[in-house]
Amino acid sequence: MFIIIAGIVLFIVIFFILRFIYQNRSMTSKSYSIALENENSGNYQEALNNYKIALVEVKKTKRNRDLRIKIVEKIKVLHTVIDYHKGI
Repeated sequence: MFIIIAGIVLFIVIFFILRFIYQNRSMTSKSYSIALENENSGNYQEALNNYKIALVEVKKTKRNRDLRIKIVEKIKVLHTVIDYHKGI
């Protein structure tokens, strides 16, 4: 009887941990995809803001190093593009 209860409690704990991890990943991917849409439609300032939000989310999870590097590169490029458009 104790083993069954322990198994159920363990299952519930693992479920909530995985749900928390998935929720953090979805926030990052959601911010990243919105930023890509804004960048493609020419809303560079909005894209920059969304990339910064995605970068903060990636840093919180301390995973996905490749995505973090991509976001940092996109932010650098967007700063250049915004500065160029201001100069025109």
